[in-house]
Amino acid sequence: MNLTVLSKGDAFTAPVFMGDGERRAWYGRAAWELTDGHVIDICQTAERAAQYAGQEDAHAGRDRAEGGNPFDPLFLGGLPNFIWDRGYRLGQWQGGRAREKGEEPAWIRSKERLSRLAA
Repeated sequence: MNLTVLSKGDAFTAPVFMGDGERRAWYGRAAWELTDGHVIDICQTAERAAQYAGQEDAHAGRDRAEGGNPFDPLFLGGLPNFIWDRGYRLGQWQGGRAREKGEEPAWIRSKERLSRLAA
């Protein structure tokens, strides 16, 4: 899912992307106009697109985590922004850059810590 950001969102408006073959109904919409289905699609799109971007950047030796997130930290309570950041880092790890450094994504470390606490 290779998406190009045409316009970043702000605290009240969703970003607009190009490149996934279709224009989604929520592109550029105000937060109060969104349905539950739009919010679900926003979160799914954020995760998939960010993961793809992270993998591509890892292969190219880039790290654009800062400034690469098209979702404003205040839009929809910060959920799409958080999902994008997490997906991007996961994609980088999957792309091999972090793995070569011996790093693991935070969610793996957290999972291991929780399993040790539960034992």
